Amino acid sequence: MHLLKEIRKSNKQSKELVVYLSESIKNYSSKMKRTITGILFGFVFGIFDVLLMIPISMNDKPIAMFASFINRFAIGFFIATADIPIPSWLKGMCIGLLLSLPDAIITKAYAPIVGVGIIGGLIIGFLIKTRTSSRL
Repeated sequence: MHLLKEIRKSNKQSKELVVYLSESIKNYSSKMKRTITGILFGFVFGIFDVLLMIPISMNDKPIAMFASFINRFAIGFFIATADIPIPSWLKGMCIGLLLSLPDAIITKAYAPIVGVGIIGGLIIGFLIKTRTSSRL
């Protein structure tokens, strides 16, 4: 009788473990999709911004282009991976603004840097929303 109780208890624990592992895999898969999406959007936004800088003449152009790429990559990455309970387009605008401000303050080129950051963030937020809602 005691052995039967132990077997039932063991079966229940096994089922709970399977459910727990299944949920963990789903959560991991969801987080990986967000990460990959963030890398993709960040890379595309970074390349786009570097292409916008080609016709501009400036000192240390390669360094400026690299810094711009890193900034725009971070915007795309954080929009996709941040879990903030606001609409994704608004999240994109806020992240675009916040991450663009330091560069704009340093260079004193507020309108182009902040403008591209906000508009790019808005577009990425909208695209992420449509991409995730189409998969539900």
